[in-house]
Amino acid sequence: MDRGTRACTYLLAGLKPQDVLAPLSEFQATEAQKEETRQLIQDVNVALGSLVHEPTLNDLFDLVWPKLEAQLNSLPEPETEVPPRRQNADMIEEILNLSRAAAKSRESAERLDRYMPTFELLMRALESNIGSFVAAAGGQQLGASSVKLAGTIVEPEGDPGKK
Repeated sequence: MDRGTRACTYLLAGLKPQDVLAPLSEFQATEAQKEETRQLIQDVNVALGSLVHEPTLNDLFDLVWPKLEAQLNSLPEPETEVPPRRQNADMIEEILNLSRAAAKSRESAERLDRYMPTFELLMRALESNIGSFVAAAGGQQLGASSVKLAGTIVEPEGDPGKK
C-alpha cells in the first residue's frame, strides 16, 4: 500500500472494533452510529481534497442520516452465528507484538542517532567548502553563490534564502 491508499471499515451487525481480526484490525474501524459515520464521511471528504465544504457536508449528512439509519436498522440479522468475541489473551498478544515492533523500530533509529553529531559536522564542513569541491571536480556554480549537490540546493552561510 502507498500513502494514497485508504482503507475504511464500517462495522455492521453489532460488531465492535475489538471483534475485528487481523489484518483489518490494524485499521481504525467505524461503528454504524451517527457521529462515527459523520466522522468517516468527513475523513473521506478530506482525503479527496475537501470537495464539499464542511458545513455543507454536515447539513447534507443530517438530511440523509435518518434514511441511512432506517436502512441500517432494517438489515437482516446475520444468517450464521456471529463469531465469539476475541479473547483477551489474543488482544494482549497483538498489543505485545505491536509494542515489540515499535521498540525494534526505535532501536534502529537510536543506533543512527549516535552518528548525528558527526553528520552535522560533516555537513557544515561541506557547506563551508562547497565552492572548492565543485571547482576541484570541474563543476559549475548555480547563480552567484548556490551549488546543486545531489538534487539539493546548498547555500553558503551569509546568503540565506537565495536560490
